[in-house]
Amino acid sequence: MRDAWIDVFARVAESYDTVVPFFSSFGRLMVAALPPPAVGARLLDVGAGTGAVALTARHRGYEVSAVDGSAAMVTRLSASLPGVQVADAAALPFGDTTFVADLADRPEMLLRRAAVLFTARA
Repeated sequence: MRDAWIDVFARVAESYDTVVPFFSSFGRLMVAALPPPAVGARLLDVGAGTGAVALTARHRGYEVSAVDGSAAMVTRLSASLPGVQVADAAALPFGDTTFVADLADRPEMLLRRAAVLFTARA
C-alpha cells in the first residue's frame, strides 16, 4: 500500500499545489503555531511534499531538514530547499540525531506518510 501512495503523489507532484490548494495555507498556519525558533533551532519535516511547512519554517528562521517518500516531490522541493532527501518515515537518515515531536501537521498522514514535525533539542 505504501508504494501505491508514493506513486499517487509522484503523479501529482507538478500540480500538487493546484490539486490541494488549501495545503500551503495550512502549512503556514502550522508553522505560525510553533514557538519562535531559538538560535540554531532545527526542524524536520517528514513527508515534506512541495514544502508548505519546510519553506515557511525556513523563512521564519528554523534550520530545516526535509524528507519525502516521493522522488518527484523531492525533486520539486529541492529547487527551493537544497538537501531534501528521499526517505521512508520509518527509516529516517539522521543517525543518532535526537528529535522531539512537536505537532502532527497533516490529516492525510494516516494515508500517505507519518507526517510529523520535529524540532531538535537545543
